Amino acid sequence: MALTTLLDQLAATTQYSAARTPINETMASDIPTIETPAYRRSLPRWTFCRDFLIGTEAIQEQPAYLPQFQHESDTMYLARRTISALFNGFARTVQATVGLLTEQPPVLSKDMPQPLVDMWENVDGAGTHGDVFTGDLAQAGAVDGYAGIITEYPRAGDPSIDWSKASLAARMALANGTKMDSSDEAALGLHPYFILCRADEVRCTYETVAGKRTLVMLIRREAAVERVGRFGQKGVLRHRVYQMANRVVTYELWTQVDGGAITRTEGPTVMRNLTNIPWSPFAPGQWIGPNEYKPTFMDLAFLNATHHRIQTGILSLEELAFVPTPVRIGASPNAEGVYPPIIFGPGNTLEAPAVQGVPNPIYWLSPDTAVLEPGMQSLLNCKLEMATAGASFLAPQQQNSRETAAANRMDRGAEVATITTFAHRLKDCLESAFGFAGQYMKLDAGEVTLNAEFSGEGVSAPLLTVMVQAYQADALTLQELRHLLQTGQLPEEFRASDVLGVLTQIADKAKAAQELASAKAPQVTSQVNMPKRGAMSITRGADGKASGIEEAV
Repeated sequence: MALTTLLDQLAATTQYSAARTPINETMASDIPTIETPAYRRSLPRWTFCRDFLIGTEAIQEQPAYLPQFQHESDTMYLARRTISALFNGFARTVQATVGLLTEQPPVLSKDMPQPLVDMWENVDGAGTHGDVFTGDLAQAGAVDGYAGIITEYPRAGDPSIDWSKASLAARMALANGTKMDSSDEAALGLHPYFILCRADEVRCTYETVAGKRTLVMLIRREAAVERVGRFGQKGVLRHRVYQMANRVVTYELWTQVDGGAITRTEGPTVMRNLTNIPWSPFAPGQWIGPNEYKPTFMDLAFLNATHHRIQTGILSLEELAFVPTPVRIGASPNAEGVYPPIIFGPGNTLEAPAVQGVPNPIYWLSPDTAVLEPGMQSLLNCKLEMATAGASFLAPQQQNSRETAAANRMDRGAEVATITTFAHRLKDCLESAFGFAGQYMKLDAGEVTLNAEFSGEGVSAPLLTVMVQAYQADALTLQELRHLLQTGQLPEEFRASDVLGVLTQIADKAKAAQELASAKAPQVTSQVNMPKRGAMSITRGADGKASGIEEAV
C-alpha cells in the first residue's frame, strides 16, 4: 500500500492517538481553534508513528495497516489481522535514541542560579525530575518530529497560592511583576515550571517584526477531565493563548465544556517580566512548512508497516497449512445438477467430481507453501532496511577535514537527522526554557550540557547495521549497543550466543531463499498424506496451479 493511501485512511480514524481527539471544526478568526491545514496534514503522520510506538494493540486494531481482501469474509479477515504480533523495530529505535540521550543525565552549569537549579528537582510543578522530563521531551520529538516547552509562572489569580503566607511586599511584587524576595517566593512555593507540549497541542503564528521573524501568538490546546459532584466527570477543552505585541506578552484562557461553545474564561493578563512568548521549540524532524514537520522516524515506521504485512501474510499461510481441508474426489451432483458447496476448514469436506484415473481418492488440501521462502526473503530484506535506517541515525558523523565542525553539523542537519543533531536541538530547547525561567525571576540562566558524542573511532557501518538489526530483534541490549558505538567493538561479556543465533538464522534463511530463487525448476511437487492409501502427489506448474494428481502406492 502506498504511504499516502495509508495516511489518508488513518486520517479518517478516531482511535488510540491523542492526536485523534475530536477538535472543533470552526475556523472563525475570533475563536482560538488549533485545527489548521497544516494540522490536518500532520494528523495522520502523528497517528501513524504513535500507533507504532504503542505496538501490537494499536496496529491490530487499525484496519488501515492490513486491508481486507476482496471477497474475504469478515471472520477470516479478523483472524488474519490478529494473528501476528508486531516486530517493533520503530519503537526499539525510539527507545535507543532516548536511552542514549539520557544515559548521562543533563548537567546544569555552575553559573546556573540556585533557584533554577532547585527547580530541576520538580521541573513541571507535578513532581517530575528534570532528567525524566528530558526523556519525555526527547521521546515526543522522536515520535512526532516536533515538541517544545512552555515556561510558566504562577499568576496572581492562581487558586493554588496560599496568600495568607504572603507579605504585603510579596503581593505587590507579584501583581506588578517586580522581583520578589526569595524568602517570600519560598513561603508561597512560587517558582517557574515547564509544560511539555506535543506537536498536536500547539499552534504558532510568526510575523516579521523589525526585520526579524518573531513569534507573535502561541495557542496551546489542552484536553482535560473535571469532576462533577462526587463521582461524575465532564470533558473540558482549554485553549491557552499567549500573544506578544510591542514587547508585551499577554495570556488568555478559553474553555469549552462537553462540546459546547468556546468562551474566554480568563484574561487577558500581562505576563511577568517577559518581552517574548515563553515558547522553546524542539524540532528534530524535517521542516516541511510553517507548523509542519516530518516525524523523525516516519520512514522507519513505514518499513515497520511493510514488515508487519509480510509477516502476517506468512503466518496466515502457515496457519492455513496447519489446518488442511479433507478432499474427496467422486462427489455426485444433486437432482438439480448442483455439487455440494465448497467450505474450507478441517471440519468440512470438499466434494469434487470424479477424475479419470483417480478412483475415489481422499486427501488433505492445504495451500501451496512454496511462496514462503521468497516471502521470508522479503521479510529479511525489510528487517535489513529497518536496521539500516536505524544505523544511519545512530552512525557517527564523519567530519570533512576541509570544513569546520560547526559547518559540517549544519550540513548534516540539513541533509539527514542524526542522534548528534537531535541532541544539539534538545540542548537548545532546554537552555531556551531555562532562559525564560530566569526572565521571570530576573536572573541570568546558565547552560545545560547534554552528551552529544555518541560514537567513537573505528565504528564499522556494516557491523553497526547488523548490530542495530540484532538490537531491534531484542538480541542486543542498549548497553551493548552503546559500547559498540563508543569503541567500535562489542563488550567482552555481551551475550554472544544470542546475537550469534540471530545472525546465523538471518544468514541461513537468506542463503536458502537465494538458492530457491536461483533454482531453475519449472514445476514444484507437493506431497500430501492420504489416510489409508499412502500418499498423493500433486504436480503444480510454475504458476502454482495444480496440473495433475498421481497416486503413490
